Amino acid sequence: MKPDAPSPVLHGKAAYSTDEAYAALCVMEWLLDQRRADEPPIVELFRAYGFGGMRSIALQAGVIVDAAWHYGDKRHGEFFSDWAFDWDFTPAVCRVIDWDALCRNNQYGDGKLRAPPKAVVASIIGRQAMRRKEKALS
Repeated sequence: MKPDAPSPVLHGKAAYSTDEAYAALCVMEWLLDQRRADEPPIVELFRAYGFGGMRSIALQAGVIVDAAWHYGDKRHGEFFSDWAFDWDFTPAVCRVIDWDALCRNNQYGDGKLRAPPKAVVASIIGRQAMRRKEKALS
């Protein structure tokens, strides 16, 4: 490619940050783990979109995870202080993503669907609070 040639554009972006790319790798790892565990929604997505489609979808989801991480760290740093990005935070975000909507938008829309970081982080905190309450009651 010539140095002055335009970069390919994917989902309205010509480039992704290192953090977004790392988040996408973590998302893809989570997706593959779910597929390996034969989780029906994820297995169906792999059947519908294939591995190539799921890589593109993971890249878009990585942008969501990265934005939520930065928002959560800034607004709720103490809550997430002992969370590992790849093993705790990314799976928590992946569990609240609307995968059907994200996949449809990624493959057939403009690829710019974003989950508001505030809503994603609120969902994670709410789920954690419910788990703690259930654990205390049992």
